Amino acid sequence: MKLLHILGHPVVVITLFCLLLVSGEHFGGVYLLYILLALPHGALHALLAIGGVLLVLSGYQLRSGKRRVLSFVVSVMGLLLMLSSLVVFFGNDKEGYNRATFSQGIPLVSYILFGISMLCYVVILFLSISGGKQRRGTLQAIT
Repeated sequence: MKLLHILGHPVVVITLFCLLLVSGEHFGGVYLLYILLALPHGALHALLAIGGVLLVLSGYQLRSGKRRVLSFVVSVMGLLLMLSSLVVFFGNDKEGYNRATFSQGIPLVSYILFGISMLCYVVILFLSISGGKQRRGTLQAIT
C-alpha cells in the first residue's frame, strides 16, 4: 500500500510526465524539453500539458474536507489533459520523426512507468472518495 502512495503521488506523476523520453531521428530528449520549446509558439500539445499539470496540482491542493469530489474531478481532468497532450504530440507527427520512441526499450519503459504511476494516482483518488474515516485519515497523513 505504501508503494501505491509513493508511485501515485501527484508530484511523482507530474515528474514522470515531464521526464518521458521522446526519441527522434536526429534529436531526442525529455518531454519537458518539447513542451518548453513549443510553448512560445502556442502549440496545442504544450498548452494541454501545462493545463494538465496545473489541474493535477490544483486537485492536490483541494483534497481535504468537503472538496474531495471536486479534487477528484479536477485531478482526473488534469490527467486526461496530460494524456491528450501526448496524443496530440504524437498524432501531429505525420512524417514519423518520433516513431522510434515506441520501438526503443528505455523510452518505452518511461511511458510504462508513467502509466503505472497515473493508475496508482487514480486508485488513490477513488479510495479517498469512497473510503471511510480510518482510510481517509491514512490517505491524508501520507499524501
